[in-house]
Amino acid sequence: MSANDKFRIKISKKAYKKKPDADDIKKITWHMKNSECKSINYKELAIILEQGHSVLLADFKEIGNIKEDNIQSISCIALDIDSKENKITMFEMISKINSALGFYPILSYCTFSDKEFTKFRLIYRLENAVDSETYRILYLALQWKFKKYLDPATKNTNRIWAGTNKSVLYNANDIPITFKNIIKLIKAYEASVKRKEVKAINIQKQKYEKLEFKNDMYIKPEHKEEVINLLINNIDLREFIQKHLGGRFKSVNEKITGVCVFHGGDNETALVIDKDRYTCFTHCGCGNIITAARKIYNIENFSEVAFKLMDEHGLSIPDSYIRRNNR
Repeated sequence: MSANDKFRIKISKKAYKKKPDADDIKKITWHMKNSECKSINYKELAIILEQGHSVLLADFKEIGNIKEDNIQSISCIALDIDSKENKITMFEMISKINSALGFYPILSYCTFSDKEFTKFRLIYRLENAVDSETYRILYLALQWKFKKYLDPATKNTNRIWAGTNKSVLYNANDIPITFKNIIKLIKAYEASVKRKEVKAINIQKQKYEKLEFKNDMYIKPEHKEEVINLLINNIDLREFIQKHLGGRFKSVNEKITGVCVFHGGDNETALVIDKDRYTCFTHCGCGNIITAARKIYNIENFSEVAFKLMDEHGLSIPDSYIRRNNR
């Protein structure tokens, strides 16, 4: 597909001058579910986003269903960058991805809430349209490659992307993602996952001495990611949040949804919790077991939070992962 070719997506009926709230999202979702896909090119998409329309960047098999299994094909991939811990500007991120993988976005724009060019979206054209499963694995591979920057909650192929009240940059000389690029990136990602799985299995097979957190004990930085993965893989976030904060939730597939137990309110669909991730659409944002535990335990120190979680769930790590200041 060339940059001028038409592709099919869903577009919100209304354009918004500010970020859509929870009620707006319900209306947008209902409209997209019950409307036809429209054929547009990337120049037209730039105008649509700049006007404040929300979009769902996929073609669907039939009307009335915007679930992932009803997706016919996807012609582009949108990356969401909004990292509070690892801030990077839009132009720095474009350069970083281009240097590492050779891609260049066809569209780029800052979000409604951006003030410093650090909350933005990059849309990359796919040389050939892909199915939902290929898209999902590609997104996971990109998240693995740029894990410090990409929002981990945006891997679903039927995600609705908000427009903006800022300029959308269109690049006629973009460099699309080729099928060869996709295969190479996915292979590297899957090889990394296998190495981590083997290491995690070896760690979990062994029984280590139970450790009690003390002020002079810290998890070594080089092992932080392994400890986070150990906690995420062994603690069900749905059970953990309900155990500590209660709340009334409804089950939707493998997720639960209800009023946000972190900040309150009366929106019964504000908080969505998966096994390893939660998202509050009205106030708290998204997070994993570490983010939730920090709020619940009222502790910021990563090592202290990790030790408390391990103690509560009967988990342990090698002594070599720990640094003691008195040694």
